[in-house]
Amino acid sequence: WAQDAWGRYWAWDALETSSFLNWLMLGAAIHARLTYRIPVHVGAIAIIAIFVFAFFTYFGTPFYSEAAHKGVI
Repeated sequence: WAQDAWGRYWAWDALETSSFLNWLMLGAAIHARLTYRIPVHVGAIAIIAIFVFAFFTYFGTPFYSEAAHKGVI
């Protein structure tokens, strides 16, 4: 649907990139938790930090984004 709407699949705008970073950080945190057996409190701090970043991605992007779809995921 992105190709039909904007003429490209990925635009590297602020919202897309921030959302991608959210998924990347979450995947890295889960991978580190399962693979390297990091302590529970370190994993909890990482998940809270990722949640805060996701919150700012969703609510903060309209303030600094020049994208056509400000604040809409």
